Amino acid sequence: MGRQRNREASLATNLPQLQNLIKRDPPSYLAEFLQQLRHLDAQLLIVARAPHLAPHKSLPELLSFISHTVPCYHATQPDAAKVPTTLLSLLQTAATVMHPDLRKALVSALIMLHNKNVLDSQTLLPPFFLLFRCKDKVLRETLHTFIIQDIKTANQKHKNNKLNKAIQNMLYSVLTPPPGYKPPSAAQTAALATAADDPTGFSPVAASKSLQICIELYKKQIWNDTKTVNVIAEACFSPILKIMTMAVHFFIGADKKDGEDGADDADSDTEETVVTAQDVTKAHHTSKITKKSRANARKLRKMVAAHKRSVKSSDTEKDKPVQFSALQVVYDPQTFAEKLFAQVKGGHFAFETKLLLLNLISRLIASHKLFILSFYTYLQKYLQPHQRNVTSLLAYTAQASHDLVPPDVLAPVIRVIADQFVNEHSSREVISAGLNAIREICTRAPLAMDADLLSDLVQYKNHRDKSVIMAARSLIGLFREVNPSLLPKNERGKTAAMQMQAGHAPSVEFGRVVAASRVAGAELLEELSGDEMMDDDDDAAWEGWAVESDEDSSEGEWMDVPEDGIELSDWSDSSSDSESDEDDDEAPEAINEADLDAAAVGSDAESDEEVDSDDEEEEEEEEEGDEDPNARLPIEARKFLTPADFAKMAQLRATQSQEPTGGKNKRKRAAAHLADNEPSSYMAAATDFVDEDSLVPLRKKPKSDYEERMASIAAGREGREKYGSRKGKKAPGQSTSNTEKRRTKLFTMVSKSRKVSSKKKASLRDKTATQRKHIQRQKIGKATGL
Repeated sequence: MGRQRNREASLATNLPQLQNLIKRDPPSYLAEFLQQLRHLDAQLLIVARAPHLAPHKSLPELLSFISHTVPCYHATQPDAAKVPTTLLSLLQTAATVMHPDLRKALVSALIMLHNKNVLDSQTLLPPFFLLFRCKDKVLRETLHTFIIQDIKTANQKHKNNKLNKAIQNMLYSVLTPPPGYKPPSAAQTAALATAADDPTGFSPVAASKSLQICIELYKKQIWNDTKTVNVIAEACFSPILKIMTMAVHFFIGADKKDGEDGADDADSDTEETVVTAQDVTKAHHTSKITKKSRANARKLRKMVAAHKRSVKSSDTEKDKPVQFSALQVVYDPQTFAEKLFAQVKGGHFAFETKLLLLNLISRLIASHKLFILSFYTYLQKYLQPHQRNVTSLLAYTAQASHDLVPPDVLAPVIRVIADQFVNEHSSREVISAGLNAIREICTRAPLAMDADLLSDLVQYKNHRDKSVIMAARSLIGLFREVNPSLLPKNERGKTAAMQMQAGHAPSVEFGRVVAASRVAGAELLEELSGDEMMDDDDDAAWEGWAVESDEDSSEGEWMDVPEDGIELSDWSDSSSDSESDEDDDEAPEAINEADLDAAAVGSDAESDEEVDSDDEEEEEEEEEGDEDPNARLPIEARKFLTPADFAKMAQLRATQSQEPTGGKNKRKRAAAHLADNEPSSYMAAATDFVDEDSLVPLRKKPKSDYEERMASIAAGREGREKYGSRKGKKAPGQSTSNTEKRRTKLFTMVSKSRKVSSKKKASLRDKTATQRKHIQRQKIGKATGL
């Protein structure tokens, strides 16, 4: 009896053991659980009166015990069901003034209750967002990781729209400052003890962490909807500079290919090496010829499972919907860009922040072809060679140009660039950057250039610097394709001059959109229509494609009726009848012609030629009469192009681009081959963003001096073994060979050996033969120089 009392008393203090027993048999230990629950209520009452004081050392352990054992009783005991609500209310009321250890214990207990399905995400996450205002960096990192992982888990199988909508509304309320909010100064920030002391209730730290969560969820493709993007877009107008720059960086980096690596970096812990089918086959083969062991079998099973997962993940990647650019789904991009531009003009920002905003505005203009005409006038005052980051400004100017901007607006910009950058007093980098910027602007808006300015810029093709020559030639190549009439006659090129003489020169009109008349590569497919376009017998070549056969096109209820009223279905019968009639008619004609030829042996040869020509004309007329009238239509108008047809067209275009052009000049053939292989870089799409590195010429690396060369040599020798012969050197633990050991043996050890004794007992004849062989080997060595 006393032993049982001691055991009950020990359970009250040994919480891990009691926790284990409760999980095994909850009904048997209900009294002990209720006792600990009453103990927790008493402790929480003390904490509620003085939350800033350090908690009792047993309280964190008690909270951990309750969070692990409440799931066993929350469905049957009302007191246990009230625990999550009690902890949440205490955390919401006194979180900002609570002791860090107690706050951490409460958060850990609530996370455990959520993992045990006692608390749902919709109830737990909103209070956690409010906890970001606490001045506890470790707590904020913990909450950030938990919120990201919880939302990712909730949307893993399917989109949890109810949870996403509630959290997004909560994020919007946290991110949006109250009207008239002004960021506190440094003195005011130091005076405030916590973020809760702000009378407006807005916390910049909580807003910043909420925006980070929103951006990270978008990059992880969890929240990739329009609402998320526009919540981030509203943050671009935040009075907090850090929040504004974070949102602007998102829109600038979300369209870059390198910027998409953010989600990959975040998921690097869960990524695994892609295992191909060849690796699995090789592993199977290795397992057959190597030693059979459990470890090798386990490795093989892991490799096969990894290969199956990689195949499954690749299939799911194909089924994912197309992800649009973040700039493409912004609500009312015109108003958004105008507000940003007004913020640039009216705000007092650092120059780097202005560059970020100008970059975002130019990307919006390029993506949606917006009209902000004062933007180009604003940029003109910064287009100076001595301006800091002028290359970026040139790129933003070219980026914001498109074919719908009036030429009168862009012409002054080009004139400013030409006057400030392209002159004889500027350096080669400045001239080439100016020419490249003008080329990029004219690529998107060719009408902004006039003939006089172009003729002056073309003269730089004779400059002494190669980068300037290349920039001038690229400008010439652009206008040869776009509008050769602006170029001087000697710079138009052979093709453009011939087109202008024939009246087919390309012309540019403001606002005109040129639509494609044919599918790219369809004319190449027509050339193979007779032989190689559709090989019905070669099923292996078209396996997996839904190819339309010619037989299927003739079956069914639809029939083509030509203008003369003869049905195509009856055409084969009529053509066969006509052919049989023609054969009957041609037989006597052939006999008569033979008799006439035999009778008129000495007739004139011209009459024979006339007869042959008449026969050929009649045959051609008959063939033209038999021709299908639909054969004159383009191939895309005669049939539905299948995926196999598009694959064939792509192959033909690639083959055509690889065929070198004729001619004796090797340099011209190589240039033509390069031009065919590479797509035209002049006519870039209007939505392409300009890379500022493409405007700057390549700089030749200067020759290094003696100190730099010696430093490079010394850096290359680091971590390398000392140079020299390895003769006589052995690796640690390596022994000498038997031959080497025999050479170093003492003579007393080998004097009684068979080899030495045989030499002593050798006859005079054997000694003479051995000596002769030795002399002969020496002669051979001297003759060969060895």
